[in-house]
Amino acid sequence: MLFLTAINRWKILVYSTYDDCEFIVEQSLPLGIDIYQNRIFITTPRWKDGVPASLGTIPYPPSEISPALKPYPNWEAHSSSYTPDCDKLISVYRTYVDVCQRLWLIDSGIVNATMERNQICLPKIAVYDLTTDQKLFSYEFPSEHVKEDSLYTNIVVDVASDRCGDAYAYVTDVWRFGIVVYSLGKNRSWRVTNFNFFPNPAASDFQIYGLNFQWLDGVFGMSLSPSSLLGAERFLYFHPMASFKEFMVSTALLQDESVWPDKAQKVAKAFIEIGDRGPNSQSSTSGIARNGVMFFTQVHLDGIACWDTAKSYT
Repeated sequence: MLFLTAINRWKILVYSTYDDCEFIVEQSLPLGIDIYQNRIFITTPRWKDGVPASLGTIPYPPSEISPALKPYPNWEAHSSSYTPDCDKLISVYRTYVDVCQRLWLIDSGIVNATMERNQICLPKIAVYDLTTDQKLFSYEFPSEHVKEDSLYTNIVVDVASDRCGDAYAYVTDVWRFGIVVYSLGKNRSWRVTNFNFFPNPAASDFQIYGLNFQWLDGVFGMSLSPSSLLGAERFLYFHPMASFKEFMVSTALLQDESVWPDKAQKVAKAFIEIGDRGPNSQSSTSGIARNGVMFFTQVHLDGIACWDTAKSYT
């Protein structure tokens, strides 16, 4: 028999050394999670008013079961949503720790996403040096990447440890069904579109612990095949959240700026369906370990599943 023990759990999230009228305790909900050495990184997007910071850390291993979040890298890095400073962090959804000891994050620039959605800043990528906690750079998306109701929520980074300056970040727009590819070497981005990024209406109905709702998120989960095989082609696996299927595409195609957007139709079939998880198998995020095993959430089933990418997707 397998017993699971919670490393950390909270009835409410609180922040260290914070006392301000902007903080509404029940509004802070954890979303993204990452780990680097002795810290766990947790994002708390500003879905509603009252979230004073949208990225924090707690110790790892834990010293207590419900520790207060410490804003990362500090309080000064986070803007108030009432008087926004777009050079600071607004609403961070997810992060990615790369092999070059850097923390990448996607900041949606949106507050009150579940209420009166307000795009107070353009979405941006920000990158921090995890050895010093200093910001290395940030990149604001061009306005043409931001469609009506765009919501950028997930990021993965394609980079080798001996080529840290040649990284590519892939960022999903779950509400307008696209992936933005950012080249660190070029300091430029382009938007990729494909029909497999769209949600499946038949998979949009959720029933979880008696709560029934409909959710039409498009392309959401992303994971990269291992880069350990020298010269091997690398793939991005992806799926919409409102879907039962998994797809893949060569990262070389995503990185070819000359294709997008003018030649998108010519390469549409290069985005390949690899399998179906079956009924009630909607998934949000995913990740692939160094041994090639993908772990992915099963939202409707309230669990985690895995798949060996060396085998068929059945």
